[in-house]
Amino acid sequence: MHGRVGHFRIWASAVPGGSVATLNASLVDAVTNALVRQTRIDLTPEFRPVPRSLVFPGYSVPTGQKLRLQLQVDTDAASHVIYGLADPRPGLANATFGGDSDAGGRPIAFAHLQSGSGLRAAIAGEQSQLVRLVLAAGLGLLAVLAHPRMAAVLGKAGRFGRRLTRRPMAWTGKLVQLGVAPNTPAAASAGRGFLSAPWYPWVIAAVPILHFLASNRQQFAVIEAMVPLMIALVVVTTSVVCLRLLLSDWHRPAAVAAVATVIIFGYGHVRNALDMRVDESVLFALAVVLLVASVGVAARAANNLPRWAQFFNLVAAVLVLFPTASLVGGAVASRDRLPLTDGAVRVDPAAHLFPTGLPIASEQRPDIYYIVLDEYGRHDTLGSYDNSSFLHELERRGFFVASKATGNYVETAYAIASILNLDYIDNLKPEASVNEVDWLEMIIQYHAVGSILKQLGYTYVHLESGYEWTDEAPPADVLVTFTPEGVRTSTRDVGFRYEVSVASLLTGPFVRELVHTTALEPIVGHHLAPPPGLPYGWYHPGRTLQTFEFLTNPIDVERPKFVFAHIVKPHDPFHFDQHGNISSDTSAFGGFDDAHDPSVPSAYIGQMIYINNQIIKMVDDILDNYDSNDLPVIMISSDHGRKVGGGDVFKVLAAYHLPDNGESPMDEAIILVNQFRIVFDHLFGFNLGLLEDRKF
Repeated sequence: MHGRVGHFRIWASAVPGGSVATLNASLVDAVTNALVRQTRIDLTPEFRPVPRSLVFPGYSVPTGQKLRLQLQVDTDAASHVIYGLADPRPGLANATFGGDSDAGGRPIAFAHLQSGSGLRAAIAGEQSQLVRLVLAAGLGLLAVLAHPRMAAVLGKAGRFGRRLTRRPMAWTGKLVQLGVAPNTPAAASAGRGFLSAPWYPWVIAAVPILHFLASNRQQFAVIEAMVPLMIALVVVTTSVVCLRLLLSDWHRPAAVAAVATVIIFGYGHVRNALDMRVDESVLFALAVVLLVASVGVAARAANNLPRWAQFFNLVAAVLVLFPTASLVGGAVASRDRLPLTDGAVRVDPAAHLFPTGLPIASEQRPDIYYIVLDEYGRHDTLGSYDNSSFLHELERRGFFVASKATGNYVETAYAIASILNLDYIDNLKPEASVNEVDWLEMIIQYHAVGSILKQLGYTYVHLESGYEWTDEAPPADVLVTFTPEGVRTSTRDVGFRYEVSVASLLTGPFVRELVHTTALEPIVGHHLAPPPGLPYGWYHPGRTLQTFEFLTNPIDVERPKFVFAHIVKPHDPFHFDQHGNISSDTSAFGGFDDAHDPSVPSAYIGQMIYINNQIIKMVDDILDNYDSNDLPVIMISSDHGRKVGGGDVFKVLAAYHLPDNGESPMDEAIILVNQFRIVFDHLFGFNLGLLEDRKF
């Protein structure tokens, strides 16, 4: 084989009722038995094997080399581990157990026993995910058909619910008749008016799509929601019309469509709330049972539905009001925004620091790396976890660790804007009237640090973060984009950007993320692959791994260079555990929970431990790329501290590697807004001075 390997997926878990077991995985040369790569993961007890990721350090396989993947459980494991292998491909060697090959090419499962008697194999015949879902759906339908009394039980529950809501229904009737004179023909026909027509299914279908758009309006364009919105409305219309041909009125088809819509759009949220504690097949089967039973009840409730139509219509109207108001407000604000290039808004980013122009600077021009670790709390905010070993490792490499460092803002955009502009936000506001969102975007993208360093002859290398505020940098000389196809660098004014097209409207990020929240995810989710070249999302672990890999290699640009990287970790979602294992759910809503690894206080700490290891490796590799008499400046700090479970959110990580001739200019109680002021004064002989400590 040839190419690059490093990421494998297996199905494994500790036996139910046992304890966490450690699985050691090794990549071995199949001929010489030489160890090539090694990693380990902790397996928690589960009732069946669950998908897990084995992530090895990347290895470029020489042409012709054959590798063997070996799995071994620690000898002192308190419980055995269940493995599962599925979907073997032709041309690949079969799995072996203690040197004996398996009985054929069929999917198999095997167990490693604590007794040390070796590996025991058995044919499992594990079906594909789609087949399992189809079987689960079929069993759900059979369950409903085999138990016709289920509908009667649900009917009793419905009647109980109607008794509870009888008074709200009476209030609804009074609301409907507001403005209509009593004892008039209009009052008599009010029940047959607009509010009595069953139009609520169309509104209910639009609500989750509009809400998803309104909640993520900074990430998605409004046009991206149009196709799924139109599809949802067409499907509801088709369903209601077809059911109308079978039923004798419009109310029952409308109720059936509404119930189906609620279950389909609510499925993903229930699954995420359960956090994979229920197997997908079981949850899908339960959803099918609930859907069929609810549809059956709705189809039989011919006498009661007309009286509920007004109430359902009003509820739907209220629900759609909130996302609509949010979207309209955003559109109005966008219309009133001044463009970032407007002369009244955009001025020299460093003018507030040097009104008469950049002063004469000293001769030294070391490379500067500025790395922001999002939401990395200070050592005294980590509870029972002792982070001193990581800090000592930094100090051993020549870093000054500010043990009492504090931030100035609790929100990322404000914190990074103040850091990159060496001043507080309220001192940077322009005289012209400008929308605050646009203004923040401008001072983050066109920041004083970049302006000063470019005037001093630096090449600005900007690593895109995927995060809306720090993803773009028009003044940068080199933009670095991270995609599933690999790292891409660009020297254009604007790097690669995802542009809305017909194809993207059908399979783009909005559709993919929306499908993840619905019952369509287990059926068609794997078919909605990102378009080629689309960058990773800010949350994706692939972006984090590629960012560290890029920083560890020599950056081939003209020196001196300024490298800016905003890594949105250890901020949630917690896709990494302490060993570097990656969660099977790499979406913005996925990741490990606190119960994943009992050996650490929380999933946040587990992810932070892995990030620590990557930081140390990155620092070592960066320093190895330089001569000892020409070392770079490396600034590592967070934007703010922990917001959940971390005490003071202003307590932050801050560590600096500077050419200081044995005496660091940094202060252990540094505030983040001052860090570039100190560095610039120290390196270039500026006289910027320090700002007083303020918290916002």
